Amino acid sequence: MRRLGWLGGLIAVSALMLSGCTTASASSNSELLAALNIMDSVGFHDIDEGLRATPQKLEASWLGKTKNARIAVAATTWPKELKPMATAFVDSAGKLQEALEKDDTPGAVAPAKAVHEAQHELSHEAYSYLATKAGLATKHNDGH
Repeated sequence: MRRLGWLGGLIAVSALMLSGCTTASASSNSELLAALNIMDSVGFHDIDEGLRATPQKLEASWLGKTKNARIAVAATTWPKELKPMATAFVDSAGKLQEALEKDDTPGAVAPAKAVHEAQHELSHEAYSYLATKAGLATKHNDGH
């Protein structure tokens, strides 16, 4: 009977600890940083420039990178002040993804520009948000 009491206590403590861990909980810094790292490493600037260049170029790696960034941003729990920018990024990345899946180079030009701008806005604002949370100055230069 003593073992059951100990086991019951362990289960109760575990349940209490896990009750704060829900998918609806506020985002963590690491969750935001992971999504930003994936999104920022795609090279949306280069995609935008490549599609607007003469002659236009379309690289096979762009589709997979765009998909992964879109998934990472969509799967992240964004703070309410960043949520509209994350949604705008996911939507514009979806349009670029569709064009890339069809190898539609001319049709990818406008979505590439939109996702490039959405990526910069989300990245800039998210790093400013994180800097504020960390007690740092909020000026952020994305190097672009």
